Parts: sequence; structure tokens; C-alpha cells
Amino acid sequence: MITITLSAADAAAHAIENPFAPSWMQGQEVLVTLFLVALLSIVFLLGFKEAIGIAVVLVAIYLLLNLVVIVVAIGHVAEHAT
Repeated sequence: MITITLSAADAAAHAIENPFAPSWMQGQEVLVTLFLVALLSIVFLLGFKEAIGIAVVLVAIYLLLNLVVIVVAIGHVAEHAT
């Protein structure tokens, strides 16, 4: 339970500090944390297999976005190399 709460609190802090976060999220750290804990609890209540499936999809999306960032960065470096 401590790990879930700390992970949700950390994720909420990152989400709120994001410059693209909506303004209504400012000052709502506890509410966002509670929402994330509830969401994670629902996922685990569905079953461990389903939680693993969701995690695999999220990791795949994360890795794909990292690949996009790396490719764009390499493109910028190649473009400005002199």
C-alpha cells in the first residue's frame, strides 16, 4: 500500500508540474493522488493478468515516444552539424 501511495503521489506531482497541465490541477495534489490510487486499485481488482496487460501497453507507448524523441533529436543534431 505504501508503494502504491508513493507512486501515485509522485505521478501526481509530475502531472501537476507539467507545463501543459490544465490550470485547474494547480493546488490539487491530494485530489489527483487519490484519483490515481483509486484508478490503480480498480486495475488490480480486475486481476493481476489485466494489470500486467495494461502495464505492457503503457511501457510500449512509453518506449515508442522515447524512440520518437531520439529520432527527432538525432535529426536536429544532423541538421545543425557543421
